[in-house]
Amino acid sequence: MAVVALAGLYYFGMRIKDSAGGPLTTNVIFLQKIGAYTLVTADAGFSDESCSAIEEHRDTKNLGLTGEICERSMGAEYKDATSGHVVFVHFIRITKNSELYQKLLGRMSTPARLEPYAVIRLEGSEIGWFPKTGFDIVITQEGNLTPTGFDYSLKAAGTNAVTQYFINQYGPSIN
Repeated sequence: MAVVALAGLYYFGMRIKDSAGGPLTTNVIFLQKIGAYTLVTADAGFSDESCSAIEEHRDTKNLGLTGEICERSMGAEYKDATSGHVVFVHFIRITKNSELYQKLLGRMSTPARLEPYAVIRLEGSEIGWFPKTGFDIVITQEGNLTPTGFDYSLKAAGTNAVTQYFINQYGPSIN
């Protein structure tokens, strides 16, 4: 894994294996500042593999699917200090049962548009897309910082500078 800080940006690179077992180099650039948003935290590479059974998770147990899905993820948090608006960005690579993951997303999401792109809505605060290369899905989650944590009650618009930067850098495979 390479972590390099240059002139206000962070570059993360990691060599992992794709679902077919072949090598895959994935590079993500987290800028220190995107519009009014400042980088708060960023993962220095992919997480360890995380696996869970669909039928045992509270959000997915009633969807009629069974099986284990494994993933590795990397993400960052950006905050607009003036408004308290936060945007989390998650890069996910499925390492086991990617076809099952696609079925799961099909049942949990609704198609949407973030012009000119085709995206999906997972929850009201989340927008996701299937990038052309490198990852299985990229998800942004919007919320507001409160004195006790985060409020995700507002519907994500996707028009903030962070979502726009990442959708333009790691765009969907289908427009």
